[in-house]
Amino acid sequence: MKYTLLLLAASLTASTFYAQEMHMGNQQTMPSPPAKPTVHSNLTYTKDITHILQQNCQVCHRPGEGTPFSMMTYETTKPWAQDIKRMVSTRQMPPWFEDGTTMTFENKRALSQADIDKIIEWVDAGAPKGEMKDMPAPRDFAEGWTITKPDIVFQLPKPFNIPAHGILEYNYIIIPTGFTKDT
Repeated sequence: MKYTLLLLAASLTASTFYAQEMHMGNQQTMPSPPAKPTVHSNLTYTKDITHILQQNCQVCHRPGEGTPFSMMTYETTKPWAQDIKRMVSTRQMPPWFEDGTTMTFENKRALSQADIDKIIEWVDAGAPKGEMKDMPAPRDFAEGWTITKPDIVFQLPKPFNIPAHGILEYNYIIIPTGFTKDT
């Protein structure tokens, strides 16, 4: 349960950071304009990039999730290529705050340097699509709750209001567990 909470905390932190990154005030950031190709590369979306996105990005970047755009198709990914390059090269995406010194998490989405380099090269080459025959099968995603069923769930004793704007001061919320020993 400790690791589930760690994952939830990291996910919420990443979502907050990403929301701040993508939405400045009321002005929504639009994808960066495409750059002219600066390198020659044989990398393509269908053959080289899709599997990286399927493994590391599409869990959040798909319809129904909390991200501002989908990476499920080339057509929805390419307009964001420059932004994707910037976010992966600075390691702001995918969000992964574990420092590698503890244990291996089964849902780790941190990109390897080789994958980051491929994405950068692909974007710098103009983000070419490639041949549809090279496209891997789409990844299936479970809908709804995807983390292992928790041992126990506690409800807040009363609603906790979160303001839409401003600073949310840290709060200690006491939730009776009924436990009679350390658990």
